[in-house]
Amino acid sequence: MRMKFLNTDKKADCKCGETIARLDKMIVDLTELVSTSRAETKVADEVHALRADQKVTQDKIEVLVEASSEQTATVKGMTKQQGERQKVASKFPVQTVGDLIDLNSVINIANRELCIDAIKNIIVNGGILKNLRNLMANEVVLAYNIDGVQGKAALRKEIDFYGVMIDSINAVGGIGSAEDQLREALQLQKKRHFKNSSMRVNYKNQFQVAKTLVDLQNVELDKNQSENDRLKAELSIIASEFTDFHQKFKQTEATAAKLLNENKKQAAELEEQKLKLQDTVAELADFENKCYQLDAELKVKTLECDGLNQQALGFEELMFLNNEMAARIGHSNLAG
Repeated sequence: MRMKFLNTDKKADCKCGETIARLDKMIVDLTELVSTSRAETKVADEVHALRADQKVTQDKIEVLVEASSEQTATVKGMTKQQGERQKVASKFPVQTVGDLIDLNSVINIANRELCIDAIKNIIVNGGILKNLRNLMANEVVLAYNIDGVQGKAALRKEIDFYGVMIDSINAVGGIGSAEDQLREALQLQKKRHFKNSSMRVNYKNQFQVAKTLVDLQNVELDKNQSENDRLKAELSIIASEFTDFHQKFKQTEATAAKLLNENKKQAAELEEQKLKLQDTVAELADFENKCYQLDAELKVKTLECDGLNQQALGFEELMFLNNEMAARIGHSNLAG
């Protein structure tokens, strides 16, 4: 609903002054009447009542004047704001890349909402898809895309301008995110431009445009191909390294299994050797005991041998004496 304000350039259509003058005249007349009338008391009361009414009327007039002043200040403020809005709205559509850069540089916290309101008013009927041409001329649209690919400038790098565009689109609404709507609007306006241009240019220009586009696409394809080749080479290296790693992992796994089996085998052999060692220790203890016994027996046998040796020596002496006596006896017989 449009608000109606008092017209501050003209005097208010108010008859309060006339009423006050008429009241003053009535008071004077009544005063004169009081001096000549017998109803002095009644007239005095009426005069008092009229003076009270005059005071009430005067208070109302002061309230009206104050309200009028406040309304005048409000109107002036709104008039100033409307002028600023019109000044911002006059920036659209942005005609050149330089104009867009300049506009981006002057957007700040103080005027950001004014910019958003101006853009909203432009795109509110039909959304950004139908009204982008009212914000950005073809020259600007052809120079930009959202992300700055394919040799174009990145609109998102014009941070403040891009921000108010996105906020305005969000405020109006539409299908998809604000960025997707803006991206589609840029593409649609470019298509419309090329379509309209193709109707005006001759075959040579069309061929040149097509050749330029093809060259740009070829350059982009070459870049993409180079990037694909690089990625393929890296992928091949990674695959080779993965294969080597997989083989080494298998080898390591086999070696670990082999070592585990050998360890188990060695553990079993060690346990067996431990048991054998225990048996050997036991046998050694038995052998040591037997050695002690044999040593004792050897000592006994040695003593016995010593005794036998003594007996043998005695026997040999007896044999020698016997032989000597036998020889003597034989010499005696020969002599006889």
